[in-house]
Formats: sequence, C-alpha cells, structure tokens
Amino acid sequence: AEVAREFDLIMDTSLLTPNLDLSEFVDVTLEFDCFLKGTSNNPDNFKAEVDVSTKNAITWNNIWRHESGDSDGAERIVVPLLPEDLRSNVQISFHHYNASDNDGYWQVDNVIMRCHRPPSPEQPDITVVPDSISFDYVVVNTSEDQTITIKNDGDANLHIGDIAGIYR
Repeated sequence: AEVAREFDLIMDTSLLTPNLDLSEFVDVTLEFDCFLKGTSNNPDNFKAEVDVSTKNAITWNNIWRHESGDSDGAERIVVPLLPEDLRSNVQISFHHYNASDNDGYWQVDNVIMRCHRPPSPEQPDITVVPDSISFDYVVVNTSEDQTITIKNDGDANLHIGDIAGIYR
C-alpha cells in the first residue's frame, strides 16, 4: 500500500485460502470481521470483494462485495456458499483492488468457515443374532441373578451371548 501511494500506482492484492475440500458438506458459511476505511477525498474509490473458485483458481465467482463508503467500525460478515461451490479443491479469495493515492485500507480478521455434514440416518438397521433366545430354564417364583451379554460388532449386528444364571 505504501508503494502504491509513493509511486501513484493502482493496488490490486488478494489473500487466498489453501485448497479446501468442501465436498462432504451440505451447508457452508464463510464468516469474517472487516473494517473498511477510504480517504476523505474519495471513500468509494477502492473495492473489496470475496470470491470463490472451484476450478484451481482459473475462474472466480463473486460471493460478497463492498459496495461503497466506510464501515462503521468492524463489521461481522456472514456469507453462505452456494451448493455448486461445495466441491473438492475450493479456494476463497479476499480481493482488494482499485486503490490508489492512499485510498484507504481493508482489514480482514477472525475468518471462520462453518461446515455442516448431512444428517445421519435417523435409525440404524440393526440385525440381532441369534433371532430369538429361550428363557425356558428360568424358574418362576424364585430369586435369581442373571447376566446377559449383548455386543455390537460394529457392522450393524447386535449379538446376544449366553445367559448366566445364579439360582437361589
């Protein structure tokens, strides 16, 4: 920015995220704090945009743009990404351009991406092995302690083991 002021150059700069894999998510929002300050001569001259690329930074689509004027202190910006942007190899660009002659600055801080996966199925399909178990050796009207072993093998199978009884 200082070089642009000294040599009357137009500044065009970007801050890029690394490649992100958003393909497993159904809902993603980009959140950040920003402060925009233009000069008293021309506060609307410089531009601030956030763009997204799903094509190895070859093409960019705009998802947020500062239209004009200064911000009133730090602003929290929340931008939902579109479903077509939820792919692997996504990059986000914070792009500040068209700034010259000490036009001002754009500060970006506290960047967060909130990502939500699709909900898991409501009820798992569990197979119980064996299909049934007999309790025919339980004697009615007596006190008895019993231990039943139930094990989930991790493959949606629920195994019921032996019943150990202590008869009194």
